Amino acid sequence: MATGSNGNLWFSEGAYDRIGKMTTTGSFVEYPTPTLNSEPGAIAAGPDGNLWFTEYRGKIGKIVP
Repeated sequence: MATGSNGNLWFSEGAYDRIGKMTTTGSFVEYPTPTLNSEPGAIAAGPDGNLWFTEYRGKIGKIVP
C-alpha cells in the first residue's frame, strides 16, 4: 500500500491484474494494468508524484494520479 500526494491510498491487486485506489472520501476505483497476467506486487509513491509498481513479468509500471 502507498499513499499518493493527495492522500489517496493505492494498492496492488495481484490476482486480478489491477491497481486499486481508495480516495479520502472512501470511494474505491480500480485500474487494469496494461500487461496481461502482470500480477502487480509492490507499490510505492515516487518523488515525481507518480505511483510505481512491480509486475511479476519483470516490468515496472507507473500510475499517474
